[in-house]
Amino acid sequence: MNQERSERPTKKKLRDAKKKGQVAKSQELCAIIVLLGGIFLIFGFAHTLNLRLKNVMIGRFTSLGDQAIESQMSQAFSSLLLPTIAIMIGIMGVGVAIHLLQGGWIWKRPKRSKGGQFVYRLCYSTLKLGVVGALGYLILKGWRWYVGETIFMAMAQKQNVLFKKSFSLAIEIGVVLLFLALIDFGYQKWRFYQKMKMTKQEVREEKRETDGDPAVKHEIRNRMREKD
Repeated sequence: MNQERSERPTKKKLRDAKKKGQVAKSQELCAIIVLLGGIFLIFGFAHTLNLRLKNVMIGRFTSLGDQAIESQMSQAFSSLLLPTIAIMIGIMGVGVAIHLLQGGWIWKRPKRSKGGQFVYRLCYSTLKLGVVGALGYLILKGWRWYVGETIFMAMAQKQNVLFKKSFSLAIEIGVVLLFLALIDFGYQKWRFYQKMKMTKQEVREEKRETDGDPAVKHEIRNRMREKD
């Protein structure tokens, strides 16, 4: 007869589980944090990228007769390379940080769970798709009056409006996804805790392994008394 798993997991069991790659981790939270980090980095470097691209284009048209096209392309590549590398390193740094915060770097791949987890994933994905789709529709619907205003704007103003609205849309959808990801993280922690629970017998056996068999220790003490 199986005993009920009613006891809290010990530190030893949690350590052993971590060695096997079993930790409470939400892939959804990792993905959305990286996404939001990427959005902020891209929009943060957008002004720099825009200025550098403008300078390259202006230089190309003013000195086209003096330099070869290959030289101009090389200059454009060099101008945009540093900001692009900074964005990529920033995104990778965010990804590493969120993995470490959720339980450290796990090199072993945990076993895939089936059953209830599959049903949960299906429901979660459906909910996320529905919420994001509805939010995106409502936001874009509210933008209709911007279209009429931008017709009479200069190109630079149109770009500025598009930039701000795109950033706003990305952040609003990102915040909603972050909220859903936090729910997923909470569920994963709860599920992991339930999975790690122990029976009273398991706790006794672990204590015996850690501290030693009480009967053996008692026998050793008796023999020591007899020698004395």
